[in-house]
Amino acid sequence: MFGSLVEIIKTVLKDALKFESYKNLNTQNEESRFVECDLQLSINLLGHRPTSVFVTAMKPFAVAGVPCPEANMLFSGFIFDVEGTLVDCIPQNLQSQQETLSEFGVPVPYEVLQLYSGMDGDDTLRIIAPDLDEVTRKQLMKAQGARYQKKFLPTVRAFDGVRSLFEAIKKSGAKIALATDCQGPQLRHYQSLIQVDDLIDKIVCGDDVDKGKPHPGLVRLAVEKLSVPANAAVMVGDTPYDAEAARGAGVSAAGVLSGGFARGALLEAGCFNVVEEIGASGRILDRVTEEG
Repeated sequence: MFGSLVEIIKTVLKDALKFESYKNLNTQNEESRFVECDLQLSINLLGHRPTSVFVTAMKPFAVAGVPCPEANMLFSGFIFDVEGTLVDCIPQNLQSQQETLSEFGVPVPYEVLQLYSGMDGDDTLRIIAPDLDEVTRKQLMKAQGARYQKKFLPTVRAFDGVRSLFEAIKKSGAKIALATDCQGPQLRHYQSLIQVDDLIDKIVCGDDVDKGKPHPGLVRLAVEKLSVPANAAVMVGDTPYDAEAARGAGVSAAGVLSGGFARGALLEAGCFNVVEEIGASGRILDRVTEEG
């Protein structure tokens, strides 16, 4: 009797979990939203009735064009944001922006600037400083860039684990691109910090597109340059705007918390999973090769 009851509950839960994955929801263990095989149940019986049923082990699978990175080699292209994802620079960036805005007579709280970290610079200014005209916005962004490069850029460091992650991806046979709004000397400095030029296939930067994230152009161009299908690529970034850009380009999105955004904000923007920082991305991107 209890055996058949367990099988019924297993079937019901399995269908329910599959349904949730199609709704693009996150499972409670935060390892993956996709549940299919090796479903195990624990059932506590008081009297003759099951009082609790919970999943003790889950394995991922891919659904509805949203690939799961722990399945066997579903991604052939990995696209990485740089600022806040590969290099630790968000506090410096925001402080530089805050100081420059103040000089232009637009005092903005740090916490407000954090909300728009990673958004296209002109779009951000249109929101936080709507009275500034186009010419003034361009002057402000140029001044901020100069301030950041002189005062803050030397203090930036790379996050741990970037090279080991990239090596694992390349070993799997997949391609890697950087997709970042930054450009010029700033980008070259970041490249010198992360030391992975030999592992990068393509770089797409602010010089290549008219609009930064969340506009999808940057990610779409990265996919084109990698010559991989959009549904076989994943964008890894630290902001909701990375995820929105990825989704707009038909690409999956994974998030890191190193940019200052809450886990819920990244998941809501479309990330299939979120980890602390790039060094922990094995939880998102491990087993990109077939298990032997």
